[in-house]
Amino acid sequence: GDRAATSGQNGTVLLWMVEDGRHTFTLSHADRPILDAAFSRQGDLIATSASDGKIIVRSTDDAERVLTLEGHLGRAGIEAELQFTPDGRRLVSYGEDDWFLNVYDVETGEMLHHHPIRPSRMGLGDNEDGSTHTPVTSFRLFTASVVFTPDCGQMILSIGDALYWFDVQSGTELRCLELGDDHHSASEECLAISHDGSLLSFIKYSGSGSSSSPRERIVELRDAETGEVQTAIRIQSDQRVVAAFSPDGTYLAVALGDDGLHVYETTTAGKVAQIEADRAAIEASAFTPD
Repeated sequence: GDRAATSGQNGTVLLWMVEDGRHTFTLSHADRPILDAAFSRQGDLIATSASDGKIIVRSTDDAERVLTLEGHLGRAGIEAELQFTPDGRRLVSYGEDDWFLNVYDVETGEMLHHHPIRPSRMGLGDNEDGSTHTPVTSFRLFTASVVFTPDCGQMILSIGDALYWFDVQSGTELRCLELGDDHHSASEECLAISHDGSLLSFIKYSGSGSSSSPRERIVELRDAETGEVQTAIRIQSDQRVVAAFSPDGTYLAVALGDDGLHVYETTTAGKVAQIEADRAAIEASAFTPD
């Protein structure tokens, strides 16, 4: 990609050229804090979500507004996580306060699917009148991450302690894998999928941080079709974790903030390289196409 975006609480998104650091456009979102932003893989569009629940899609060439999407307006301050499908034809949003998964047609703006994630899988409790309530302790589960299979046929969604598979075209939930109470996702970027679509990495946390239960991050490599664990990498760290597969699926790079960048073989889970964070925390990683 030749562009980068930065955003914050002042309701603006700044677009920059990566090559020379030149600021190209300032995008406004009605003075509402920007909660998420996503580029299409082709780089021609950027989508932003704000605390008013609206999603705005703009052209990166001239900053013109292409679409204004709604669908997460049931509650003030809804945070919508955004992701374009790899072919750029669909935009997926997940409202982390209303728990709806929406799929939009990027060309027309039509909402193709509006799918509720079943509250019973989200740690909700029942009131006497039959309504549901959210225990305070369950809010930490509501981090969402979504990836797509290379053919754009399916999307895989991680929410709290469950993985969901959806058909992109129909919006049908294909299956759900409940992972158990010890499988709480470690961040919004807890999922990654290999380029051939065969492997899925899922990052969870465990440990309380005490001397008897040190904090650690566990990177599970799972079969992307069944969700079954193939191998697991345990790292003693309390840092935010983001993982990326090499193009051939042989290696997994794990960014560990102040604990540096660790590279592992996906078949053996053996560490093959480590880069220290000597200047600043390493928050993300990526491989070149070759």
